[in-house]
Amino acid sequence: MAKTWKRWTEPEIARLRQLVEQTDPALTYTEIAERMGRSWRSVKHGVFYHLGASGQRRATMCGEPWTREDYDRLEQLLEQGLTYEQIATEMGRTYTQVRGATERIGLRDPNRRGRNRRIIPEAERIIRDCIEVERMTVPQIVERLAAHGHHVSRHWVHSRIQEKGQGLRKELKRNATERRARLRTLQARRQRAQRQQQEARA
Repeated sequence: MAKTWKRWTEPEIARLRQLVEQTDPALTYTEIAERMGRSWRSVKHGVFYHLGASGQRRATMCGEPWTREDYDRLEQLLEQGLTYEQIATEMGRTYTQVRGATERIGLRDPNRRGRNRRIIPEAERIIRDCIEVERMTVPQIVERLAAHGHHVSRHWVHSRIQEKGQGLRKELKRNATERRARLRTLQARRQRAQRQQQEARA
């Protein structure tokens, strides 16, 4: 069944221009779509066809480095199922920047357009050794991978472990349980030592 497009009226175009030019606060295409009762893609097409080059939003952060908050926001948008084009518009970045950032944190989705997510054999070996030999948890594994030059997120590590089967997941869960037990024991020892010091001073 062919898609039907809702024609833009003159009042809608005027309202669209007003929302696009708004700067305090600046609205994303998704927010504009919600206010106008249209889809994100419809708003994007409306800006392109009715407002021209002057109305199209430029990527205001093209030259800015990525911060931790930017990467966290990127992960959230990827989990929501947005495409790279949509994420680029939401974050004020270019398509290429979004795709590159996604690869850097190891969240490249093989179902998206482009090359499949790279599988790093060395990183997978490190993950297995960290779990089975050194009894590490995911945050510790992320730090170990970073020390070897593999800067990935916890989400990526979890996804690799999930793909390796139930045995490795059980090992990881046991490591986390043992680590919590060790931390509780250490905390109890410190508290006992502090009480003994206070009693000795008294």
